[in-house]
Amino acid sequence: MSDHVVGRHAVHACLVSGFVSQLLVEEQGRGLEAFIALAQQKKIHIKNMSRRELDRQSQGAPHQGVMALLLPYPYATLENVIALDSDLILVLDQIQDPRNLGAIVRSAAAFGVG
Repeated sequence: MSDHVVGRHAVHACLVSGFVSQLLVEEQGRGLEAFIALAQQKKIHIKNMSRRELDRQSQGAPHQGVMALLLPYPYATLENVIALDSDLILVLDQIQDPRNLGAIVRSAAAFGVG
């Protein structure tokens, strides 16, 4: 399965940012109208599913009736990064803990990393 996000807040943020390729919604889900309208506005394919199928697709994660399949992330090339002409560049590899990444990003922003 492609990368995916579950839960109403996370899916909404991805829909707003434009990284969603497909929206999966629970057929009998309540309060999903705003997600459906936003997906339609952005011309994102919407697929209605039973709760059981959505449970299977989300691999047991608490989806709250909604799941987004994401587009591939557009990574920058080294040439693009160097072309930024920044005095400080931060390069990371295989960060796995989101708390560590958050701390690194906050520190980098404080020091003016490009």
